[in-house]
Amino acid sequence: MPVSRAVTLQLGATGFSLVPAAVAHDSGVLAAGTDAASQGNVVLLRSSAATGRYLLVDVASPGAALIDIGRLVAGPLWRVSRAVAYGVQEGRETLDRRDRNPLTGDEFPVPALANPRLARFTLPLLSTAEIRTQHRALLAALAGAGEALWLPETSLSLAELNARSIWGAVAAPGEEALAIRDSPAGTSRSFRVVERV
Repeated sequence: MPVSRAVTLQLGATGFSLVPAAVAHDSGVLAAGTDAASQGNVVLLRSSAATGRYLLVDVASPGAALIDIGRLVAGPLWRVSRAVAYGVQEGRETLDRRDRNPLTGDEFPVPALANPRLARFTLPLLSTAEIRTQHRALLAALAGAGEALWLPETSLSLAELNARSIWGAVAAPGEEALAIRDSPAGTSRSFRVVERV
């Protein structure tokens, strides 16, 4: 994505910093994830210190008359410095029903329209700045009604990243979103991310 000097000066005059060498990034041609397990494509852009950036998406399919973009989300990436989420639990929240008649014993299974994926994990050793500034800002922006993209590991292959990343709520309505001060220099926070379907 070429950035001209005029654009750099214009953004600089409005209070944004834009370094062309830091912003320019080409992910290359990516194979589309169209099956239900992929949940769409997840593309990670190179992180840089620029506060203003361009996002160019070029979607092409020679054999298709229409292309469904779906959801296109670009936002900040919260990558904690020391926290490694051990004991991550990944699975599905089963919303199927199986009612039973108490007199006859007959069962009436009713499959749900979807059983959303979920992940539970704990981030240990969060620093004071991460929990007091970044985590508070995350909860203030999202709360129980907002959603985020959970990436289990940024170094995964594209296919694995598509299959395991979850776009969903990071806090449930009515939940006590608390952080635990479990050491003099560290704080931990548990998360339960439920996919939005």
